[in-house]
Amino acid sequence: KYGLIRVWYSSNGQPPTYEPLQLPELEGPNAFVKRGRKILGDVNMHVQDFAENSSDMAHFNELHDNFPLPWIGRFVKIHHETAWERDPKLKHIAYFYDNAHLKFLGRSLKNTSADAKITFDGPGGLVYFRFTTRLGPIFLFKLFTPTTPFHCHVEDIWYAPPSVPRLFVRYVVGNFILAFSDDKQVWEHKAWTPKPMLVS
Repeated sequence: KYGLIRVWYSSNGQPPTYEPLQLPELEGPNAFVKRGRKILGDVNMHVQDFAENSSDMAHFNELHDNFPLPWIGRFVKIHHETAWERDPKLKHIAYFYDNAHLKFLGRSLKNTSADAKITFDGPGGLVYFRFTTRLGPIFLFKLFTPTTPFHCHVEDIWYAPPSVPRLFVRYVVGNFILAFSDDKQVWEHKAWTPKPMLVS
């Protein structure tokens, strides 16, 4: 469905305990149109890393504040206001919220804001991004297919209504792809210790 083959796997042979969510943005006469696809390839990460990363609120304004154009990035930063919650009824669903806007020399530019609601469907293999912007909505699949216990094939596919400008869609999606690249550097170089240091 939605151009995907979705597979349930249980190491002990347990039958599926849930069905993936229906996605109204991709159904019916007003379905969004496909705008792009990016294969990020094999990443050294566990399938749950991305979902667990979303609950680390503190890192967003440290790791993901860079504006994508270096010559502007000295003056302009991306500010994130984030939240996380579990679905009260569906135990396999969690939500992450990110309101992002630009700051110029430390001053917030609220008219540049965009809201993202990220839905984790299951342990982290299916992730749905819903962006709400002044120019219209955008939907993005982030797909994680485990290839070994600590490697995933990662792919992004995004959609928007025909009325949303193509270049704007690429800008919004591109920022989140760059943010994933920042996280990827951490995941692929982190070390495991039996007694990790606690920082605050």
